[in-house]
Amino acid sequence: MRPSSPAAPRRAAPSTLVGPVAPILADAWIDLADNARAACGHAGGVNGADDMQGLLPAGDIIVELARLASVPAERPGRLGVRLRGDAHLEAALAHLPRLGLIAVEFSTFRDGRGYSLARLLRQRHGFAGDLRAVGDVLRDQLDLMWRCGFTSALLRDRDPLAALAFARGLHRAPYQPGADATTPIWTLRRAAATRA
Repeated sequence: MRPSSPAAPRRAAPSTLVGPVAPILADAWIDLADNARAACGHAGGVNGADDMQGLLPAGDIIVELARLASVPAERPGRLGVRLRGDAHLEAALAHLPRLGLIAVEFSTFRDGRGYSLARLLRQRHGFAGDLRAVGDVLRDQLDLMWRCGFTSALLRDRDPLAALAFARGLHRAPYQPGADATTPIWTLRRAAATRA
């Protein structure tokens, strides 16, 4: 009997930026928050310090919330911030007018705090820029993310087009209102009953 050979390591699915309208999106943003975490070798990121030789690159950048206040207003390119699910939103609110993107991090697919952050940013605070879901984003969450106000998601899936088709078919008639323009089923039923 031959000894079993070790299983070949599975390669992670590539990340693809997807949206509710245009399926596959081009990504011009440089995620310094993600780069800083990789450089530190842990999930905590850089604690507000510029570890990138003290320079921020030109172009569209995403920084950690702790670094947001230290980014000069006159730098070239758009500014984005990455928020964890447990972030105190008040720290970012003063900067909303200068933000072109807010990336909300899902540390695990079971963590629903990112949905609440998205609804607050869209409906209570009027954020009109790109609201991006990052981290542990699964295909069966996409439709609910769009309903909460997300406009893009960094999805790790081997077949992103199939993932989007799957997400669109999950919830054809939602029961509750959302940040999107979908009419809840009870409103449609009430209107139909009134016409009858």
